[in-house]
Amino acid sequence: MKVEFARSLSGHDKNQIYLILEEDERAAYLVNGKTHTLEKPKKKNKKHYQIIKHIPEDILVQFKKNDSLTDEMIYRMLRAYERSINK
Repeated sequence: MKVEFARSLSGHDKNQIYLILEEDERAAYLVNGKTHTLEKPKKKNKKHYQIIKHIPEDILVQFKKNDSLTDEMIYRMLRAYERSINK
């Protein structure tokens, strides 16, 4: 499973961190585990978010340990990422 995080560049959710659930040519479907769940992902134009290229290895390991994604797991991993960049 490919794990990609993205930061919103515009809109009311500017600077919010998301997990990219799915991408198409013009947009991506983003989830954060709370307001945008696996059942209701946020559709965002590719111009309006930036892919985060450097995700700490310990966070990637947590994703790879689990076979299926849950909203709770996504939320915890995004918070762990935010804590790691705010050190």
